[in-house]
Amino acid sequence: MLKIGNDMKFYYNSGTNESPTWVEICIVGDLTVDHNISDAEIDLRCTSWLLNLPAKHSGNLNFMLANSIGLAMWAFLNTMAFNRTVTEFASANADITVSGTQYFKAYCHFSKFPWSQPNQEISSHDATLSLSWQENNQGVVIEPSWNISS
Repeated sequence: MLKIGNDMKFYYNSGTNESPTWVEICIVGDLTVDHNISDAEIDLRCTSWLLNLPAKHSGNLNFMLANSIGLAMWAFLNTMAFNRTVTEFASANADITVSGTQYFKAYCHFSKFPWSQPNQEISSHDATLSLSWQENNQGVVIEPSWNISS
């Protein structure tokens, strides 16, 4: 089924990775989950082609955040940006509590939080969340993942 971006959801986790409490962030406009896979170059004399193998994943989340709308949420995210806080975020194709919803989740920090002040548009931040290092209580890295709600 085709989806319109406006019907999709964006969340932060106020709980833990093991027991998440997803809180919707609705003061965002366009959102892009940027997922990339780097190339491991293969340059051998037995072929005249420069070939590649898939290597490491990388990515970030880019979105427009309305400035000062939903003041409590905006203030929370603004504080998170200035304090360099690492938090778990999720971008979902529907309500994350509904069975069958697909979502990408990852621990992230704000790496860009510019403040745009155009004359004839709303004041906003074209924010970027970069993927962050996060470990669980046993010291195991919590990697970004694609999930389906059950």
